[in-house]
Amino acid sequence: MITKAYRTCQRCNKKHLGEFVWLELDSVSGTYHQPGDVPPHRSQGLFTFGTQCARRVLGETRRDDYEVEN
Repeated sequence: MITKAYRTCQRCNKKHLGEFVWLELDSVSGTYHQPGDVPPHRSQGLFTFGTQCARRVLGETRRDDYEVEN
């Protein structure tokens, strides 16, 4: 979900964001995911990221998941 407002990115701490993305933190793995992809009992809630940082964080999460599976 992309929302237009003035928020702080959790990854780079920029405060001049025009658009941001909500990502959900998994308390067990410590990784961020799309909202709703984390089971409710493991969710630490939603956090804001800039659009570029969100892509990077989700890419890191996918690599971590791949390394665990293989």
